[in-house]
Amino acid sequence: MSKLLLFILILIAIYLVRRSLRPSTPAPRDSAAAGAGKVERMVACAQCGLHVPEGEALEADGRFFCCEAHQRIHRGLA
Repeated sequence: MSKLLLFILILIAIYLVRRSLRPSTPAPRDSAAAGAGKVERMVACAQCGLHVPEGEALEADGRFFCCEAHQRIHRGLA
């Protein structure tokens, strides 16, 4: 009986050691959170040079801006 318990304990120890040495697999990313694989072009602000996604940039006269203040400065409305 004691040999059986010792055998079971050895199996449990081997299992735990192998599980701790196995590289953890990263959790799958949610496709909605990852933007469903879409890659958006980055554009530089014509005023300060900051790169922002094209969808978030403001456009005026064919140029992109990171915020309304920089857009106004370009138009001379500051």
